[in-house]
Amino acid sequence: MKYFMVYGLQRSGTNYVETLLPHNFKDISLENMGYPRSLPVHKHFRLYDEMYYVPEQKYLNNFHYPHFDDFDAHVKRLTGKDELHYVVVVKEPYSWYISYCNLARKNRWPSYLPKWANQHYMIDYSLFCKKWLEFRREAPEKILLLRYEDILKDLPGNLEKVRAQFGLEKIREEYQNFSKVDMSKRFTSTRRNYYLKKEFLNLFTDEELYVLTENLDQAVVEELGYELVRR
Repeated sequence: MKYFMVYGLQRSGTNYVETLLPHNFKDISLENMGYPRSLPVHKHFRLYDEMYYVPEQKYLNNFHYPHFDDFDAHVKRLTGKDELHYVVVVKEPYSWYISYCNLARKNRWPSYLPKWANQHYMIDYSLFCKKWLEFRREAPEKILLLRYEDILKDLPGNLEKVRAQFGLEKIREEYQNFSKVDMSKRFTSTRRNYYLKKEFLNLFTDEELYVLTENLDQAVVEELGYELVRR
């Protein structure tokens, strides 16, 4: 049995990946289920130190991890597992922002502001991804980063990355995909175009894009393989 931790911001595709992994690979167990959101074993846990950017009270914590080994040791103690593998899911920042604002509005987060005035969410995005990128540089053999859009474009290729990195055995010859997973709407060709053809950019004015882009960390976005948008 191999034990996995899946991490990612809300609305990044973590539920999708959590569905794909156990349905496609033998003898794996996902270990960050059912924990409080303030603990490092929760999939949306905020690793970064700048807690004033955390969007909801339930995510606040006083944990600090200078290095990946510190974090890994703490997660092992909490899960009781001797060895863990980490999969981190990220999404293109502008499409993620729209979905994240919808979530914040629906849940009435105190940090949510009307329309597109939530540039602090882009800082949350940058800080979250920056810490995981730092950890990946320290332990590339233990951490695999998956981009949501890449999975949509090439599911077999990205699951092959998971299989190859962690030495997993496939359940069947062909990888299984899902059009509907927990906590999400059914995936259609319209939704696929929305992401892959970047139709979400049409929802922003030039001024809104400018403000959001200015609050993204350019180095982080580029290391993730995305582009900043300026009109």
